[in-house]
Amino acid sequence: IFFRPRNWLVQLSFPLSYLYISGLIYGNIIRNITVGGKSIPYMLYLAAGLMVVQIYQGAGLASWMIWVDRDTGALQQIIIGAYTVSDYIVSKVLSTMTKSIINALAFLALSLPLLYAYLRVDTWSFALLVYSLCISSAFFTFLNVALISSAKEYETYRLISGVILFPLMFLSSAFYPVDRAPPALQMIMLANPLTHTADLTRLALLKISSRHTPIFTVLLPAETIIIALISVKTFMKIYRKEWIR
Repeated sequence: IFFRPRNWLVQLSFPLSYLYISGLIYGNIIRNITVGGKSIPYMLYLAAGLMVVQIYQGAGLASWMIWVDRDTGALQQIIIGAYTVSDYIVSKVLSTMTKSIINALAFLALSLPLLYAYLRVDTWSFALLVYSLCISSAFFTFLNVALISSAKEYETYRLISGVILFPLMFLSSAFYPVDRAPPALQMIMLANPLTHTADLTRLALLKISSRHTPIFTVLLPAETIIIALISVKTFMKIYRKEWIR
């Protein structure tokens, strides 16, 4: 159901329209963006950022699947069967990661008319792109699992995710460089995992990087491990409640 063309069309319509409509408008105003001493058209900068946003948005699938399992009683049936808690979490994380990465690559393919002349992809940069997408999709998937595990109602999760996740998107380098932001926001943006992913993705696709990008290569997996441990701990609360029920 999650790989139907109709679903893809809906999920990709917003970032593509933003890129080709808003990007063209903003591109006439901003023109070029300078990152690490290299100047590129703003639309190229934006395209790489929107590709990362696909990972960020696709991670919400994990929370929806877990909530459906809780609401329908499927989770209770699963945990008393032959599956372990680890099996359940891993299955949700891997399926969500697969969906998110496919969405990101589909967006990249549809952005090729804009990016093709500027792409600088070799074996090393392709490996970096895969590394960035996989680690970031794991981070945001585990983050959504932690949030849905902490909420008693789905509406509560939507409220919490709106307060936490929505600012993450705009307080990142997905839409504009960190050094163009007000000084008070730059430290928040540098600590944002979405910034880490966006910068690594631009390095892989366009060979541009800021002075912080090498640090992000190590920081992103460390953040993922931490949020994974938190996610498992919060999910165990659901497991115990369903087991006692």
